[in-house]
Amino acid sequence: MCAGRCLSRLEISEHEAVLTFSGGEIRRPLTRTEWRDLSRLAANTDLTGLPAVIGCPDCEDGGEESLLIVSGDGFRSISFDLGGTVPQAQLLLDRVRLLRTQMFARS
Repeated sequence: MCAGRCLSRLEISEHEAVLTFSGGEIRRPLTRTEWRDLSRLAANTDLTGLPAVIGCPDCEDGGEESLLIVSGDGFRSISFDLGGTVPQAQLLLDRVRLLRTQMFARS
């Protein structure tokens, strides 16, 4: 069972972050510094060797998160338990989660 903003998607590009969720969309421009920091974290996040699914995302209604990094070399995606830790991607996850929380707080 889900109540509230159950499903959301945060897409980050060079110029803006777009948070789409059931019931709406929030757009927020990114500063050059924010983009530089986020792109640097993404470039330093190596998902190689990780399985596409870590743990048991959304088992027993626990929720699921996923991370997709797109670069000139292609893309890599992983799914994991909501709020879970992924040591290889933790710095990027923490920064993206903070941005998502800030955007929801302003809505």
